Amino acid sequence: MASSSKTKKSKGRRNTETKMLEKEIARQVTFTKLSSNIVKQGNELRTLYGAEITLIFFSPEGQPFSYGDPSVIDRYLSDVKDTSEDAVVTAQCNARIAELNIEYNKALKKLEAEKKRGKQLAEERKDNNSKYWWDRPVDELSLEQLETLVLRLGELKIQLKD
Repeated sequence: MASSSKTKKSKGRRNTETKMLEKEIARQVTFTKLSSNIVKQGNELRTLYGAEITLIFFSPEGQPFSYGDPSVIDRYLSDVKDTSEDAVVTAQCNARIAELNIEYNKALKKLEAEKKRGKQLAEERKDNNSKYWWDRPVDELSLEQLETLVLRLGELKIQLKD
């Protein structure tokens, strides 16, 4: 006979408090899982009910993700009557392009300066290489330099035999 006072083994479904995750890695993992679930739900709505869906969302790092038919956005934007928002967006885009152009020009100037510096260093290295006595032709060496050269070559020969 079954006992009428059964004890529950689990606490059942509970609502969890929605709050910002503290750890960045946990936030990224949760975002990845939930965003894939959102896309699956959007796909179900589109498949089962013929809904036209477009989803746009940004990751915690600011990377954009989208799903759906771009024509939905075009249709939505054509329905929007307030063109002042378009002007604001265009102005913001133009300002950002100007900022990026400034950064590009700075980087280009820096690259040119580094190329010029590289050429100077190569010339200095070439000049320095010719300053050593052992780099000069043998007929330009003094007697002392020739004796040192013969001595060093003899030491090198002994080391190579070992």
